[in-house]
Amino acid sequence: MTWLSQRVNGLINENVEHPREPNSGNNGLVPYQTFAASDTDFMVCVGSDRVWAKFCEVIDRSEWTVDPRFARNRDRLTNRKTLVPMMAAIFLEQPRAYWVERMHAAGVPAEPVNTLRESLALEQFEATGILAPPLAEVGMRLVALPLTFNGIRPYPRSIGPKLGADNELLANHNGTAL
Repeated sequence: MTWLSQRVNGLINENVEHPREPNSGNNGLVPYQTFAASDTDFMVCVGSDRVWAKFCEVIDRSEWTVDPRFARNRDRLTNRKTLVPMMAAIFLEQPRAYWVERMHAAGVPAEPVNTLRESLALEQFEATGILAPPLAEVGMRLVALPLTFNGIRPYPRSIGPKLGADNELLANHNGTAL
């Protein structure tokens, strides 16, 4: 049920069963979703009205903090269909790096939405040890399991046997070939 907490909260607090949206939006907070910048996407996470005020400063819309349609999160939820397109238009004016840097400077949670290539290039990706060392017999790397045992991540030790490679062993073991 924890994974559904936003939807459950909407149902028990608003008596509304929100349909699954085909975007990254959050049913309980606005804005808390991805937006397209002029070059690529980024995520903005405004989790309180205090952060909303900082956010409005960043996008040069301080008047929104006193606009009765947007002043409080509950107001923004009610007026989401009006507000989100207004914000989306603003973000298209500058590249992702511009918005993320300004949000960080103001204390507004925001991060790039990375491509797989960008993610693989991040220091923290390598630091997780999620990529297994190359398997000698095939010369390729694989993604390891996303867990550790006593602080050690289990890596694949070999690839599976080729089709029929164990037939002789099995035939000698139980008298039957596969």
